[in-house]
Amino acid sequence: MLQSALLPTSLFQDVITDLSYSYYGTSLAVACADHRVRIFTLSPSLSHYAPLPNGHSNAPGEGSAGGWELDDEFKAHDAPLTRVCYAHPAYGPILATAAFDRTVKIWEDVPSRAASSQRTRWVERKVLPDLGASVRSLEWAPEPLGLKLAGVGADGWVRIWECLDLPLLSTWEAKEEVDMLALLGAPGSGGLTPSGEKEPAPALPQQVGRELQRAERPGQYRSGSGSGAQGEKETDGGWAVAWCAERWWGDVLAVCCGQAGVVKIMQFPGSTARPITLATLHPPVPPLPAAPSLPTLTAPAPPRRRHPDSHSHSPLPDDPPSPPVVPLTSVAWAPACGRSFHLIAAGSEAGGVFLWKVAPRTREGTEEEGGWQGGVELVGEFEEHGGRPVGRVQFNPTGTILSSAGDDGRVRLWKASFTGVWRAMGSVYATPGGEEEDEMMDEDGEGEGYES
Repeated sequence: MLQSALLPTSLFQDVITDLSYSYYGTSLAVACADHRVRIFTLSPSLSHYAPLPNGHSNAPGEGSAGGWELDDEFKAHDAPLTRVCYAHPAYGPILATAAFDRTVKIWEDVPSRAASSQRTRWVERKVLPDLGASVRSLEWAPEPLGLKLAGVGADGWVRIWECLDLPLLSTWEAKEEVDMLALLGAPGSGGLTPSGEKEPAPALPQQVGRELQRAERPGQYRSGSGSGAQGEKETDGGWAVAWCAERWWGDVLAVCCGQAGVVKIMQFPGSTARPITLATLHPPVPPLPAAPSLPTLTAPAPPRRRHPDSHSHSPLPDDPPSPPVVPLTSVAWAPACGRSFHLIAAGSEAGGVFLWKVAPRTREGTEEEGGWQGGVELVGEFEEHGGRPVGRVQFNPTGTILSSAGDDGRVRLWKASFTGVWRAMGSVYATPGGEEEDEMMDEDGEGEGYES
């Protein structure tokens, strides 16, 4: 595959943390660790393209609509950004941003500000504060469900906000708040009471000590309300949320959180009803690491003690080692497009990409706990990222192609054959010259040869 455009690195003062295309793909919002958001738009002009080193060119190929030009730039937060996402154009040009300052902000593009010589056209409409931790994933709901925004924070709480005063965008309400760590069985995490309110977690002595450590060294430890993972760094684990694109099922989310290593499919009936776990998607269990060989001179381990009431004279066997749990870093829900089943993909910290086929029951069966579990089937497992963490997985608009971006510097594409088997169809390289390096590896017999 060929590179079609390249954004100049001179426009960014720090690491790019996230990006989001508009609904029609004509605008690109880029979030950066320098607290700023930059908006790029497609332009038919090709004059700003310059030759790259090693003889490569970043000019679009034949048939392309043009390159990307910087259209606007503004400071969004007082901390590095974590997420940015465009809303559906039916509600106007709206952006949502999240950062490490534990806030989520709603922005609107006001073109009239450009005529009055303002610094930026983007106006801050709402700040959603009082979050327990930084929000690590944001996604707007499908257009038929209304202007709703779902997010999952590093404290394990999943929240759904809804705008109540279109088109002013000034009044937002938290419709749902769920502690995923409590649902996943994290010890000491505060869950939900039968009335839907937050249940405080017991203040254990070790938690008090961790609070004192966090007070002495702010910013190093996680901050969460009633989270069972207090004392862990926010970088441990993965957080992602994805909406079900079919309005038939209502507010249904796929969520991965922390170090659980599973994807929970949650339905939110609304009002005072509690959320329902429709299914839990488990990746394949990785193999156990080989036990190290012990030296011959090492004394044997003492046998385990038997229970006093036991009449057996043989020592008890050792407990089998538990399989390692690999956190999931990203989750994506394929668009419906008339299928009788759902496709859900997830990427892991160990470089795996997993794809599930979920065939739900009838409408009446969705309100049962585990109502979709019987229709879950793993249809794809890919390890081509070489053990490097997968940062994002995403489907194309028809749900027929899955892309995964990993720390190996490649975006890999997967597609189902006519027999329904998902296979690799190509890869995109993040740096110029990657194609040549891969071809050289293939000649030596050490690389992977995929036809684009």
